[in-house]
Amino acid sequence: MSEICKNYNVNSEEICFVGDDIFDVGLMKDLKYSFCPSDAPQVVKENSKSLASKGGDNVLVELYEKLESMSLIEKKDYEEIIQPLYEEDIKDMF
Repeated sequence: MSEICKNYNVNSEEICFVGDDIFDVGLMKDLKYSFCPSDAPQVVKENSKSLASKGGDNVLVELYEKLESMSLIEKKDYEEIIQPLYEEDIKDMF
């Protein structure tokens, strides 16, 4: 974690983590913003904030909306978010 913080010039309170396995618990305990999908094992849920979505069922979309509602990230228009992703996909295709 210290290497990530150093490389990105952030502190651990600025990092959000999503995990769904017992091996993620150690990291979850070190971070203020840890989340897990609703179908994660109980020990994972006890060490993070549980999301309503199951793993693979739009967990990242729900997390993004949750972070927006917590005012942890700036609210952006759908097009601002999705357009760069499409452009990146197009670059990878050619």
